[in-house]
Amino acid sequence: MCIRLMDLPFNKRNPSVLYDIGESLGGFLKLDDSDPLGWSEFLRIKIMVDVRKPLRKGVFIATGESRSKWIGIKYERLADFCFYCGRLAHTDKEC
Repeated sequence: MCIRLMDLPFNKRNPSVLYDIGESLGGFLKLDDSDPLGWSEFLRIKIMVDVRKPLRKGVFIATGESRSKWIGIKYERLADFCFYCGRLAHTDKEC
């Protein structure tokens, strides 16, 4: 599944950080390198997702000694996604 990492700081836009984020979400598969300089508003990576678990809305990354920043995640091409509980295969009406 492809995801978009929104508002990632420029000093964290490198393959090793993206690999670590992908692994924490279920498993890193591929980096979208269509924007090699990383100037767009988001970065895309492909990850493996366990569909039995709720999808995460974002991750915290360390930006300094005692600081962290929330990085929002947008999932691409989701079908029947419940925004209430974060699970696939049903909608808000069925939750």
